Amino acid sequence: MSAYIGCSICEVLWLHNKVCARRVFYANLFDGLDRALVSCIILNLYIKTMNLQDKNMLIERYARGRESLLIERYIKDGPADLSEQLGITPKEWKALFDHLVFEYNLLYKTVISSADFFSESYIKYGMAHIRDILDINDEAYDISCEQVFDFLAMTNDGVYYHVLEHRDRYLMAFKARGGDFVRKVLGLWKKKYDGQWEKILDFLLNSCCEALFSGQTLEHGLRSFLWLINAQREHRAVEKSEIARKGLA
Repeated sequence: MSAYIGCSICEVLWLHNKVCARRVFYANLFDGLDRALVSCIILNLYIKTMNLQDKNMLIERYARGRESLLIERYIKDGPADLSEQLGITPKEWKALFDHLVFEYNLLYKTVISSADFFSESYIKYGMAHIRDILDINDEAYDISCEQVFDFLAMTNDGVYYHVLEHRDRYLMAFKARGGDFVRKVLGLWKKKYDGQWEKILDFLLNSCCEALFSGQTLEHGLRSFLWLINAQREHRAVEKSEIARKGLA
């Protein structure tokens, strides 16, 4: 019944006729099948259709023509306060949120409005943390998230500074599992990120070489030190032996 709230008499009649026509169509389509099964299939299709209608009516009621204002309030107050102000359920908020994300680029506008905060968060904690903040862990948001990632990671070398911030961790992963693994973890597997990845790869390779050189230098230094100590001990042993021989003479 919620689908009919706010509808005119004509709209209610149109929806009713549409549902009835759909029932006749599927009854003919599934003629000969178990009636209970047919009823179940029709009911599921009906529920899905009504859910879509609910979403459309929700958008018409709360968002249509007011998207810019809702985005401003979302950025200022956050999702919890905004949904409370609107007096809608979490499910209804999800429908409005998706409408603003996919049709009006809400995520990107939110990030650039607080660029310093999100850039710092990305450098310190990575992209997974940004998705947690924005509550967009579902795969449905991957494309929208990529635009946010491009801004945070590519602008001002954000991904490079993220690697610097976690140098030891990425070096360990690079040595243990190779460059392809690190590139995938960083989200740079697409061709458009080749230039940024080359810069990071150079850094990782140089860091590995420096670590290897430092290790070899330290090892060589320790060997030289031990050789000097042993040589000094042998020299002192010879001197003591010579003194003792002269004393006996």
